[in-house]
Amino acid sequence: MAKQIYYEDVEIGSEVKTLEKIATTRMLVQYAGASGDFNPLHYAEDFAKNLGVGKPIVHGLLVNAPPAMKEGVPAGVKAMVAGAV
Repeated sequence: MAKQIYYEDVEIGSEVKTLEKIATTRMLVQYAGASGDFNPLHYAEDFAKNLGVGKPIVHGLLVNAPPAMKEGVPAGVKAMVAGAV
């Protein structure tokens, strides 16, 4: 697990490792239930492919959630893609 980083420990020029997280179908469907947004574009791969976007588009708020979801995660999220759906 990565070392916990606190706001006061980061200075101008500091490098903070980014977090990459793969969104699973389960995670996307659970978030749809929590948010009430059941647009299949956010969780159904076939639907996304038929629209021409390739893979489901992850909800914007879910992209920013991982740092708050796990203790000890470095600040910053590089990208969250639905690569494991």
